[in-house]
Amino acid sequence: DGKNIQMWFVFGWLAGMYFMVITTFIVVTWKIKKTMVVVMIALVVRYASFYIGAETGLQWFYYIGIIVHGLIFGLFFVGGQVYTDNVAPKEMKAQAQGLLFFLVWGIGFLIGTLWNGWLIGLFRDGDKCDWPVVFAISTLFSFVLLILFVFLFKPVALKTNK
Repeated sequence: DGKNIQMWFVFGWLAGMYFMVITTFIVVTWKIKKTMVVVMIALVVRYASFYIGAETGLQWFYYIGIIVHGLIFGLFFVGGQVYTDNVAPKEMKAQAQGLLFFLVWGIGFLIGTLWNGWLIGLFRDGDKCDWPVVFAISTLFSFVLLILFVFLFKPVALKTNK
């Protein structure tokens, strides 16, 4: 019915804050590649949940997608910053963080907004959109991204204080 949707957004924010707090521990324990693989699996789960929710009309699938976003946000953004801070040379840490921020929040969001605007427009008929198709395509692209990441990303080892 959608009348409690704000409550579910709060759960998503709380999940994000929780994962931001424990991200450094997770990245150091799991290493960056395993952390990012978990993030990308969560991304597939998020879009698959939206797809199932749109296809079946079962609203609780949307709630799963909202809450999983907290995990994605916390581990991807903060994990990426922790990783960048640990692998960048001391004299270039600020520039590396700035570049990461620009690539993710600037270029990444621009490309994502343009892509999603195009995709939604492609499956729009008047004031209706075929959301299951849009979410199915997003799920597929997230899965392909996950597979590419698993095989192509070669992380640099994190520095430790030992």
